[in-house]
Amino acid sequence: MRHERVTLTVDGRELDGWTEYEVASDMFSPASGFAFAVAAGRSSTAERERLRDLVSPGASVTLQVRGFDGASSRQLSGIIDKRKTSTTRQHGTVYHVTGRDVGAFLADSDAPLDLLSQAESTAFLDVVRAAVDPWGLEVTADAAAARDVLTGREITRTRRRLERDRERSASGPRAQRNHANGIAPEEIPALRIAQAKPKPGQTVWDFLSAHAARLRLMLWISPDGRVVVGSPDYGQASSYGLVRKYDGTGNVLEGDAEDSADGLYSHIEVYGRTGGGDAYRSRLRAFAVSPSLPFTRRLVIHDQSIRTQADADARAARELMASELSGRVLSYSVEGHGQAGLLYAIDTIADVIDEPAGIRGRYYVIGRSFRRDRSQGTSTNLTLIPEGAIQL
Repeated sequence: MRHERVTLTVDGRELDGWTEYEVASDMFSPASGFAFAVAAGRSSTAERERLRDLVSPGASVTLQVRGFDGASSRQLSGIIDKRKTSTTRQHGTVYHVTGRDVGAFLADSDAPLDLLSQAESTAFLDVVRAAVDPWGLEVTADAAAARDVLTGREITRTRRRLERDRERSASGPRAQRNHANGIAPEEIPALRIAQAKPKPGQTVWDFLSAHAARLRLMLWISPDGRVVVGSPDYGQASSYGLVRKYDGTGNVLEGDAEDSADGLYSHIEVYGRTGGGDAYRSRLRAFAVSPSLPFTRRLVIHDQSIRTQADADARAARELMASELSGRVLSYSVEGHGQAGLLYAIDTIADVIDEPAGIRGRYYVIGRSFRRDRSQGTSTNLTLIPEGAIQL
């Protein structure tokens, strides 16, 4: 099923004359970018001036894509950073606009030094809510619900599935193994930070992401403008199938599969809590060795938050797994904005068969960019990494 009905709105006004757009969503970027072009057309001078003023820097932008059930799903919430005005005899006046999603507020604004006193408690979720409150952003630890809204799944079905999964897992070991941090979503509200003050000049995003990493969590901005606190869910069902064959058939229009030894380690050493600055004096030590890397490259980690041998062993194993899987990145271009009744979205799983690259398996979508222009029509660029590559 094709998903090409796109609605672009600026400060509450729907634009009819847009000619192209690109809307990115990236799990590792605090502020994903967007761009679009809108033609002034042959309207009156007053209408052209209203359009020019409308697409000014600072204006809010939303983009919605029709879902499989006919309902629209918001896929961008952002602000305009720049506007360029181009005029030619052939195309008339065209406004080229670029901007970023709402994560730009968090990436550009410094955190208040008294942030923790503004939060309802030292629970990390409460601190995140206090930090993003000036911009009215919603915070959620329920990545599954956010994912289903973005892909266009029915909310009622999503809630039933979530309730069923929670009853079945009851936050047990099986549920934890599905997540990159070993923490079930319902456990996140209990995680707390204390005596943590932002440093002068530290942005809201840097402050929050630093503490998220310490708690083995990730932060990302969902395309519909929510701040998601969680980790990759490797237990979810696959949402898409991506196929590229030697003869050029399949649904991948073009793309690359990149394998690299950069960032791979043969030996991982982890040292835990120690009373002094000498990590080697720590009694908590763990080692992991890669059987596949043909040369020696060592990674040494000193983590004062590790207080048990089990934690040290787990950290070494996670770092080794992340190292072994981080060397492969897939970048594919596919037709349209969705597949099999679902819109493409980050934080999803795709089944990949790539004959030229020798790939067959489940891959995690970390980047997605919707595109449309006169020459190439509607397409989506996807960035994927092996399932399990992110270990927190």
